[in-house]
Amino acid sequence: MKWSKYNCQWCSEEDYLITYNSLNNTIISARKEEFENMLEEDYKQLREEGFIVDDSIDESALMESYIQRRNKETKSLSCWVFVSNDCNLACSYCWEKGGLLKSNSNMNEATYKKAVAWIISKVNKKSMESLAITFMGGEPLLNIKAIEYVALQLGNISIPVTFNVITNGVLLEAEMVKKLARLNIHSYQITLDGTVAIHNSRRHYRDGRGTFDKIVHNIAMLIDEDPDASIVIRINVDKDNYKSVPYLLKLLKSLQYSQFASLCVNDTILEDDSENEFILKEIVKILQFAQKLGFHIAYGELNNCWMMSESWYMINMDGLLYKCPSMVGNKDYAVGSIDLKEMYDTYYVQIAKTPWKECLNCELVGLCSGGCPNRELIAKGAGHCKKVCRKAYMKELLKLKYNFKIEEEGVYDEDTLE
Repeated sequence: MKWSKYNCQWCSEEDYLITYNSLNNTIISARKEEFENMLEEDYKQLREEGFIVDDSIDESALMESYIQRRNKETKSLSCWVFVSNDCNLACSYCWEKGGLLKSNSNMNEATYKKAVAWIISKVNKKSMESLAITFMGGEPLLNIKAIEYVALQLGNISIPVTFNVITNGVLLEAEMVKKLARLNIHSYQITLDGTVAIHNSRRHYRDGRGTFDKIVHNIAMLIDEDPDASIVIRINVDKDNYKSVPYLLKLLKSLQYSQFASLCVNDTILEDDSENEFILKEIVKILQFAQKLGFHIAYGELNNCWMMSESWYMINMDGLLYKCPSMVGNKDYAVGSIDLKEMYDTYYVQIAKTPWKECLNCELVGLCSGGCPNRELIAKGAGHCKKVCRKAYMKELLKLKYNFKIEEEGVYDEDTLE
């Protein structure tokens, strides 16, 4: 028997050894002395859960087979529907500003009807057991007619369907919320990027007016109008706003956000890897502080990229299909069209990518599948993909997710924020 090479292990402050296995997505904890004095039944459990394996087993082959099977055999179809590429804001860092933000660029009636037909045909062809629809833009609520049609039509199919809206939040007024709730839309992702001045300097109307107060007001109203609302507050972190985020968290805590909203804290994509590494360390501190305040964290980073999955699609407002939301609008990366039965050659190129190949000896490859294959391309807008390893960051997120304390040095302390 041998220790699985896909075990990631760390020690908690309470002298527990925590072991996570990324091939089987299992986790165990035990005191150090328990690992040193294991009984036969403990070994049996460790074998069953993949923490120890037979000497003859080729774990790299198992991992490669697992990742390929995961990409091919999922029975849940996920589609992002870009119902509008227009936006009512002009955020300074928006990755869409390079080509997507055009006036009067809503998905038209003919296209959203074809999009629904395409999704239903994909559900039937692949015998899907569930469907997840994310309405995206631009600002998706600028095209409520498309959202209404898609939600009404897909809400009547025979499998469970969930709807999510990624919105800047400024259009979420009472009548809009009531309308969305009637469509069985209750899940939202809304961005706040710091305290009032910082947020307003980054996320503002095209005439420069800030949006912070409007968004906070709308979120409070959303909770009142829709008791079933599920909200994720996204915070995009970089060198310009990271110091303000703990103050934002204290404000959100005082507004009782921790009772109804999860936090999604991410770095904006940067070209400078050294700067990015610094920001990732700051995000860990921010998340530690958020947990201390009682917030639930949505650990989106602890997931593999679904670009290579055969059940993950972006439908743009013009009917073109993409495999990565950051590529939407760049026709060189379109993989098909809702008007065609067959995919483009680029589809087969993209789903055949194997970023995990060079990472098969990394203990966390089952978690990230080699990471984002387009990260550098997204940052620079041109060129070839470069491997950007976030292993150290992901290990810190694992520690946080499973509620084990990590080193206190450098952690934000609530008393310092008075």
